[in-house]
Amino acid sequence: MSAKISQETFDETLLENQELFELSEQGAIDETISQFKQQGIDNLEAYIIISHPESETGIQERQTRKNFEVHLNALDACVAEDGTVGLDENDAALGSKQAEKIVNALEGILDYCNGTVQDENIIGETIYDKAMPFLTLFHSSSSLYTLMSFLGIVPLESEPTEDQMMVLNKVTTVMTAILS
Repeated sequence: MSAKISQETFDETLLENQELFELSEQGAIDETISQFKQQGIDNLEAYIIISHPESETGIQERQTRKNFEVHLNALDACVAEDGTVGLDENDAALGSKQAEKIVNALEGILDYCNGTVQDENIIGETIYDKAMPFLTLFHSSSSLYTLMSFLGIVPLESEPTEDQMMVLNKVTTVMTAILS
């Protein structure tokens, strides 16, 4: 498995290469990809946005990715360090708000990963083309583990609440879509 870099590292290196070597936008992209490949960092296109970060397309693609990551971060925030997820059972209203937040984030992820999100910045001829960058990002991050944590939202020793079942059903739908 090859090492990975962050989007920020790629963008900073690209801009530095462009300035240092006085390259065009495409020249800077090519040089940066080549530089990382020489360092054993391959397949950047699978998880990094490789358009120029200051181009119109690059700005749009990065904004769309940030919109997607909002949903991923919302889910991550609901998982404790030990991997557990709990809805506040002592306060039904709070538990329902937590469940609603989780379900909204899951629905957002599902829209992106199905290629059905309404975002004019997403390009692609087919739904698959539109979904692929988000499926790849999902698979290359810890988000799959976060989703797996949500599968344990119903404690084995108790009867599930309506909120727990709502979350569990949505997690199952999202995981089925992502893994198929």
